[in-house]
Amino acid sequence: MLIDKEKINLDEVMVEVKLLLKGVNKKEVVINCLALDAIEFVDLLNNNRFVVQNAVERKKFENAFYFFDDYKRKETVCVDLREVKLFTIPFFMDMGKEYDLKIMMMK
Repeated sequence: MLIDKEKINLDEVMVEVKLLLKGVNKKEVVINCLALDAIEFVDLLNNNRFVVQNAVERKKFENAFYFFDDYKRKETVCVDLREVKLFTIPFFMDMGKEYDLKIMMMK
């Protein structure tokens, strides 16, 4: 789905990230975060070291964890990537004058 860049502000758009964690409790975790947080999470999953700008971000890459701010539940959620079994996350690809909205699923 192509979205014109002038019609969307990624600092204000809320997206829903769904995670299924390993272990006994197989409950799906739903996180309502900003689109920019989802984009940073996809960069982390892709091991995109180009976006690392400071020591805190470098530590995220080294330790394989990510902090989400859940704006709907008003809490911060820490995700250990080694414990994620399955996830669904929307992300935006920059196509010049437009964003291409995709849904990424990992098992």
